This record gives sequence, structure tokens and C-alpha cells, in this order.
Amino acid sequence: VYFAAANRDPQEFPNPDEFRLDRDLRNHVAFGMGIHYCLGAPLARAEAKVSLNAFLDRFSAIKPGQAPAVRQTMTPVVFGFESLPLVLEH
Repeated sequence: VYFAAANRDPQEFPNPDEFRLDRDLRNHVAFGMGIHYCLGAPLARAEAKVSLNAFLDRFSAIKPGQAPAVRQTMTPVVFGFESLPLVLEH
């Protein structure tokens, strides 16, 4: 199993490369499944919710920076950005 491919099936998650807060997450596998489900999932969800809300409350606008985003080299475990330049406005 290639872990970086999790939640990236376009038949299950339309436009999997887009960050979508309104995405239906009922079938995502970020925290595992069944008996292998992560015990820390509720804490991780709460931390993410509090952190993201605090971040969004602090800035009135978030815009792409001038430099392009640089994707990280995919590994079997990690998939994301090496850099993601943003302009944050109060």
C-alpha cells in the first residue's frame, strides 16, 4: 500500500489535489479503519479545529504569495508542499 495515495482516488474524492473544507470525509482513511483506527483521532481533530479557527480569526485575508508553491518529493509516507508562500493580512 502506498500511503501517500490514501484519500487521493478521484472516483471517491473529486479533485483530490484541491484543499476543500466542504469535502465529504466519511470515507477518508487518514486515521485508519476498524480495529486499526487511531485512538488519538478525536484529539487530532479537536487540535486541528482549534488551530485552524485561531489562524483564520487572526487574519482577514490569506492570498497566494509571489513565488510558486513547491511540491515536496513524494515518499511512501509524506505528500505535501516543501514551500507554500502566502501573504497574510490583518
